[in-house]
Amino acid sequence: MALRRFSMDQLMAHGDLRGVGRQERRERTKGVPLAARGENLYILGKPGAGKTTFLKYLTIQAAQDQLPRIPIFVSLNDWANSPHGQPGNEALLPYIAEQFEICDFPQALSFLEFLLNETERAMVLFDGLDEVKQEDEQRRTLTRLLQDFARQYDQCQCLITCRIASSDYTFAGFRDVEVADFTNEQVTQYAEKWFGQQKRKFELFQEALQHKEHKPLAELCNSPLLLSMLCLYFDDAMEFPHRRAELYEEAIDALLRKWDSTRQIQRDKIYQDLSPRRKQQMFAAIAAQTFGENQQFFKEGALEKMMVDYLARLPNAPAKEDIDGLAVLKAVEAQHSIFVERAKGIYSFSHLTFQEFFTARYIVENEARGTVEKLVQIRLNDRRWREVFLLTASLLDDANDLVRWMQAQINTFVIQDKELVNLLMWANDKTGKAKSKDKVHISATRVAYIFLARALAPDGTLDPASALDPARDPARDLARPRAFATGRALDPVHALDPARSLAPALALSRARSITRTYGLTVGSDYELLYGWQMVSIFARVKDFGLVKKYTTQFQDYFTMVKKHLDTTLPRVADGLAQLPVPHGKAKQAEWKVFATELQALLTRERDFDFERKLNGEQVDQLNGYFEANELLVQCLKLAVVSDREEVLTGLLKPPDGVTQQRI
Repeated sequence: MALRRFSMDQLMAHGDLRGVGRQERRERTKGVPLAARGENLYILGKPGAGKTTFLKYLTIQAAQDQLPRIPIFVSLNDWANSPHGQPGNEALLPYIAEQFEICDFPQALSFLEFLLNETERAMVLFDGLDEVKQEDEQRRTLTRLLQDFARQYDQCQCLITCRIASSDYTFAGFRDVEVADFTNEQVTQYAEKWFGQQKRKFELFQEALQHKEHKPLAELCNSPLLLSMLCLYFDDAMEFPHRRAELYEEAIDALLRKWDSTRQIQRDKIYQDLSPRRKQQMFAAIAAQTFGENQQFFKEGALEKMMVDYLARLPNAPAKEDIDGLAVLKAVEAQHSIFVERAKGIYSFSHLTFQEFFTARYIVENEARGTVEKLVQIRLNDRRWREVFLLTASLLDDANDLVRWMQAQINTFVIQDKELVNLLMWANDKTGKAKSKDKVHISATRVAYIFLARALAPDGTLDPASALDPARDPARDLARPRAFATGRALDPVHALDPARSLAPALALSRARSITRTYGLTVGSDYELLYGWQMVSIFARVKDFGLVKKYTTQFQDYFTMVKKHLDTTLPRVADGLAQLPVPHGKAKQAEWKVFATELQALLTRERDFDFERKLNGEQVDQLNGYFEANELLVQCLKLAVVSDREEVLTGLLKPPDGVTQQRI
């Protein structure tokens, strides 16, 4: 893809960086059938993409007569470190013959010359051109030797692998191919084979990757190296860590150091003082700048300049004009694959996850400069920054300030709107009287009452006839408040709409469950408002036959509610007893009267405000308020804080200074 010419707009058409590559409609073909054609192949790929594994697999396939050739595997890194790879003594065929002789192969050189010259059965697999240093022109010399080898022994098939960013060369007579990222199907196949007979563990691994919270981890799976790291972690822990930063740190460490060190590969050192720590600081500075400017793709010149700006600030650094920024960029890309060239002259981080992680690293490491506070003040309502917030919370040694700033910023969502403040005050007052069983459920009780208040003024576009259809959306009620208590996402607009369901038995069961879980009166208030919604629908429906169909259901429901309220809200139960339920032949006018009287009772005894209305802008504000609170809950799961319970019990409270008076 790096050799193709795209504009940034074309790249962004994929949606975001997580879509690039997976959605690229390039021609894909299976590797073994491609190699079986007999062409010379120049195989490019990112670090850990499986280039060496592919050549070794071809070697085994050929040895088992699955390919019609005799395989000869050559490690170019081993060649470079042998006497045959030293300046002035470079030679390929003598090195290959020497490897045969080590294995006690008789007359190795004569056999090789015959095999390469006189038959068409040889397949020589040269692995790791990028692993040969450029110092002393060693790689350039090797490139010439490989080209000469392919020309001299044109009866045999040659395959050469190289990291894509290290490929400044072209080989005449070779077809350039690139190792593709894993597709979702290949990820599944790889993981299934990795876990082998542990079928249940493989299933749990698949389920964990499907969770919304692990979407950033799933993004890493298109790399065999990083996928194997995830499998290894899951095999040991049987779950992914809530603190995903641990895995990102391991992944980056694998790319920066472990991958080469385990294979005893020494790379060219463009700058001796650019330690892994310094590299990560440079990546963090670039990530923070680009992510803050909403740039997922950046031109080569801009990225080069950012690297030079960082390097020039290091101790004993040369002048900016003496720093070869392009050489550093190419070395970083080739050796670590933190950055990749997505199109000709256009770069990005190899994974959006890495850009988010390094942005969070920059914010945490520069906390003394106010980066954490600025993050909250500027980005709290920006969904694109959600993962950065979570990573920041998990990386901070002490997240008390982060939480305090988030609480203060959350209040700004509502404090200037008197209707929203009144709503929060009402929910807080009701919560105080709800007799919640423990502190854990206080915030859940608040959100339950906020949703109940929203249900008092359902969407005016609701079709009463459709609402009477019990098959539609059965009982979407206080599952959302329960979700809030466990930290899952909220959608306040759709969280509570009991008017869409007439399933009385289910409603009663759920109400009693809510009562047991959150407090004595929350479930009772839900029962009452559920009943009021039913009555308000009857009062709006002109189809007499449709209303008659559900009257018996409602009468049974009302009888059960009154019986339940005898123990929880006896005064309300007495008031309900004074309201005769309309019979099956009642007309619309009678239902309107009943709805009015029931509404008056609930206003008087339960302090429900049926006149409260929120416009579209206020609903959006409330949505933002809930999303920010939910993000705070998620951050608390990862953060080191002094009093987690105090923060949780304070969720959704009215802003300080307005709790004693209505605005």
